[in-house]
Amino acid sequence: MLFAGWQKADDATTLAALANPTLPLFEKAFVPADASIPDSTGTGIIGKVEVASYRSGGVTLKTTADQPAVLRACEKFMPYWTATLDGKPAPLFRCDYLFQGIFVPAGQHEITLTYAPKMPTFKAQIACAALFLIALVALLIEKLRPAP
Repeated sequence: MLFAGWQKADDATTLAALANPTLPLFEKAFVPADASIPDSTGTGIIGKVEVASYRSGGVTLKTTADQPAVLRACEKFMPYWTATLDGKPAPLFRCDYLFQGIFVPAGQHEITLTYAPKMPTFKAQIACAALFLIALVALLIEKLRPAP
């Protein structure tokens, strides 16, 4: 969804507001107090969001809006997600405490969200798997060796 209204707030304020049953739904999104985006210029849901492609570890969205907005993607915010806006890196922030958010200027844009874990973690997993296989082969060789 594209929100024309957003409010900068700390975690406690965001959670208290979202827990309030009288909060009007879909009027504004809550973004971190330190998000480097301009102040809100409107309220409610605006524009159009279209899924251009969706695959494991990534999604490409096409947006259209006549004013600046915050895109709230219903994907859990995690540190290894990155975003591009029209092919250029864009800051990704937590939106409504749990989801991913990105500031989108007015107009038509293509946004790509990609899950890219750091390579050292992946390399460590490969190394552990290799050590396990070596140990397994060594045990099999020992078992298959004829008794003296």
